[in-house]
Amino acid sequence: MSGRLAHNLDILSNRKKKMKSNAKQIANRGSGSRMTTRATKQERRMTMKRYLSNGALVMLVLSFFILSSCGVDGGDGDMASAPEDDTPVLASVMYADTTPPAVIETSPQNDDQDVALGAMVKILFSEEVDVATITTESCYLLQGATVVPLSLIHEAAILIMVPSDALDYNIDYTAVITTEVKDLAGNPMNENSSLVFTTIQAPDGNSEPR
Repeated sequence: MSGRLAHNLDILSNRKKKMKSNAKQIANRGSGSRMTTRATKQERRMTMKRYLSNGALVMLVLSFFILSSCGVDGGDGDMASAPEDDTPVLASVMYADTTPPAVIETSPQNDDQDVALGAMVKILFSEEVDVATITTESCYLLQGATVVPLSLIHEAAILIMVPSDALDYNIDYTAVITTEVKDLAGNPMNENSSLVFTTIQAPDGNSEPR
């Protein structure tokens, strides 16, 4: 009896040890799982913080550029302060071209004398003009009240009037640029521009047109 009892006690003791061992393994697994979950949550929090931090940095940079572009110089180089209230301000800066084109240089110049019979009239504008507005109706050459046949060469801010035939001796010619000429933004010239020049005398001294 005593031998059998001792054997049974040994079996019970071994079972208890196994149960304790299994319990420890289960506890360790649960702890590891909890630790993994905590680590995952911590990683997510850190990632979110990094995103928020980067986003805040981007917003800070954008705010700086917006304020810099919209700020008003107070006279001593300081940018004007923002409104004291908490009202949000939406900054929208748009630059519109409202400056009309103008004739700034010509060849021949106004009142020039002894201009060659094969001369071309060169016009320089203050800015590039719209090619669609450069026509023989908006840019022309007059001999008295008669329109001189010509062709037009246009490149950016330069216009060249090329008479189809040689000009006449000792004649006043008038080159006209009208307000129909516009720049690329659609601004027309403020007023018509014109220049008058006179061609050379005839070799034999005859001042009559040839």
